[in-house]
Amino acid sequence: MKKIYLAWVFAALLAAQPLFAAQRVMTAKITGMHCSSCSETITEELKKLPEVADASVDFKTKKAQVVVKDGLSLSAEKIKATVEAAGYKASQIR
Repeated sequence: MKKIYLAWVFAALLAAQPLFAAQRVMTAKITGMHCSSCSETITEELKKLPEVADASVDFKTKKAQVVVKDGLSLSAEKIKATVEAAGYKASQIR
């Protein structure tokens, strides 16, 4: 029974391999935030971009993290424009 379980787990891990593929993560320094609602607003706006798989903005560290969808590219200029359209500033985008 134990061997069957281990074989099942191994097969599941192999099937899930694309889930563990390396994703491109971009970061940016955000200025102009005054509360956690500001970070939520920026996060929501970044997630609206079609190239973005996930995004988060940390109010305490003043940093944004943007996960780009596999096979797509996202420019620093587009991140900056999105953040600025929400009323904040983005810099040091990598």
